[in-house]
Amino acid sequence: MSLMLLQPRSSTQAVNEITPIVRLWVLRFLVPLNLHSKLIKKEGFSNDFIAEKIGLTTQQNMSEESYDPTKLRAKLRKLHQEAESDLTPATISECLAKNIERLHKLANLSEIDCRIIGFTVMLQTDYFLQEASDWLGSITSTKIANALSVVLGLAESEVRASLKGKSILARSGLVSVDRQHMEPMRHKLHLLSDSFADNMISSEIEPMELI
Repeated sequence: MSLMLLQPRSSTQAVNEITPIVRLWVLRFLVPLNLHSKLIKKEGFSNDFIAEKIGLTTQQNMSEESYDPTKLRAKLRKLHQEAESDLTPATISECLAKNIERLHKLANLSEIDCRIIGFTVMLQTDYFLQEASDWLGSITSTKIANALSVVLGLAESEVRASLKGKSILARSGLVSVDRQHMEPMRHKLHLLSDSFADNMISSEIEPMELI
């Protein structure tokens, strides 16, 4: 049962299964950032597709009689705890990791910079991450730093330093923040160009092709 079943809208991702790293990030949006009410509504899930992919339900076992928001919130917390304690590393794709490593060496990026680039690229290309980030609504630059610190498991002060106006990310144009408008996260975080995210996830390319 759902309020509305939203269809994948990303043109760069074939949406089949959620990857472990994105599932972890989605769970962090829902639990530590306290956005569970955006998915688990009184009348039903706002998005059956995401509820199923993160493990809250299956098409076979969910019915109007079994939908209990209180129990589902408890299950969501358990899913989050299990994901956080999973000893199997949840990582970005090998292609994206290699391209980020090339940028790291070329631009002398910090580990925090690299993790922010990886997240921002995936934010622009992954349906699940786009939907989860949109649950934040239109946010300020201050909220961007807070949300990134929670989702990426980083100190908020480190995130702020990486995103400040004179940082390497900002000066290179790799990742910049729109500080003028209240917008959803994926519109607040800007990449180098419209094609940058697609290039980063699609093939291993030389650093000069990236910047």
